[in-house]
Amino acid sequence: MSETPAPQGTPVVGVIGLGDQGLPMARAIAEAGFPLHVWARRAASLEPLDGVAHQVADSVEELVVASSGHADAAAPA
Repeated sequence: MSETPAPQGTPVVGVIGLGDQGLPMARAIAEAGFPLHVWARRAASLEPLDGVAHQVADSVEELVVASSGHADAAAPA
């Protein structure tokens, strides 16, 4: 699901893992209006986020860059 642009200065949140703890936190973050980027090992873990705005990262490195708030941020080595 695509996200709508957040107001300037709104923190972008990245969540790694959507298990018993990560999924409820990720859903609450998105429902509160924060831009949400997620990464999960299994695609099936993303299904419960249907209906809330989020972006899926293909790797942890991509998630870090996306949630850093800087398009030119370098991914960790």
